[in-house]
Amino acid sequence: MFNETNYISASALDFDANGDIAMTDTAVLAAPGAGYRIVLYGVNVSMAGSTAATAGRLYLTNGTKASATIIWQMRCQGIYPVQSDMSFSPGVKLDANTALNITGEESGAQAYAFGTVYYRIERT
Repeated sequence: MFNETNYISASALDFDANGDIAMTDTAVLAAPGAGYRIVLYGVNVSMAGSTAATAGRLYLTNGTKASATIIWQMRCQGIYPVQSDMSFSPGVKLDANTALNITGEESGAQAYAFGTVYYRIERT
């Protein structure tokens, strides 16, 4: 369970060559508990593939990807890194007691991603 914060916190994302990218609805930030919600203020991610044939995509969602709002997404193609920096002002409020999830897809070969999400917890 989280406590309400008046400051911005950060959480790292690190998906590497161990098969991490192919994932569905993996919690980046766990649901904060009854009476609280996550407010997302920003995300920055660098992503690249291991071969020229690699294609990869990441999604951040308010809950599960199948039933939730996609807040942010990015994709890469090949070995050249791409960077995504997004700020949300005044902040994206997730639903009460809902996790910030990530879903990743890859094809052709392994994709790599590293980044940070910036957030705070508030009472609903």
